Amino acid sequence: MLEAFVRRLPPRSRSDFYRYMELRGLNPDAEISDFALLGYAGARLPDDGFGLVHPFDNALQPFELITEVAGFRHEAEVTQDDIAIDAPVQFVAEPDNVYDNQAIRIELNGRELGYVDRGRLSLFHRLLNAGHDITGSVMRKNGTADRPLIYIFTSVGAITH
Repeated sequence: MLEAFVRRLPPRSRSDFYRYMELRGLNPDAEISDFALLGYAGARLPDDGFGLVHPFDNALQPFELITEVAGFRHEAEVTQDDIAIDAPVQFVAEPDNVYDNQAIRIELNGRELGYVDRGRLSLFHRLLNAGHDITGSVMRKNGTADRPLIYIFTSVGAITH
């Protein structure tokens, strides 16, 4: 089965493999197995919605992960040009959200960017409910005019209360 998933990784011989690693928050010079790289990359290709989501069930704090902002093109109260790399963001639970009472909004300076994607909601709720300190900052913005993408570098710290 690993062989099928490894096809979702670019060949290491590609001239832009260094950039592929950087965009996933990985040291491009790191010696990492294909299996581990699949975990970091979520086996996600740029042109499809399939991806593996790590549940972080037994992760020891602190740890980091990269979170894509869901709904940016439909929900954002700012444009991509208004967003600075490294700008801090906040995660705000929305139990009164009419579409999804489990929604967690991502804000930049009190303005909506979008939401934590459904695949990560369980993780975020588990961490927030346990009292973990969760911080984020804009790591990358790219995509196209029709499908802009924002990625958040998310740090999970120890329980604060």
